[in-house]
Amino acid sequence: MSVSSIVPQPQPSVEFNGDSLLINDFIVTSPEVVEGVRAAEDPVAAVHVRLELGAKVFRLATATVDTEAVKG
Repeated sequence: MSVSSIVPQPQPSVEFNGDSLLINDFIVTSPEVVEGVRAAEDPVAAVHVRLELGAKVFRLATATVDTEAVKG
């Protein structure tokens, strides 16, 4: 009979230091993100690019939804 144990995972946290953001113990499981970063020559830069692009797309999508609400 095998005994399995569950190892608790640390909770992610976000801290601000002036204009900087520190993310601790953040785990990404999205296959698109993982494969893109894995294939990158500079994984840290690849994460930065994906975060920035995601933020811009999110802002654009939110603005589009807000504009549609005003038109309605």
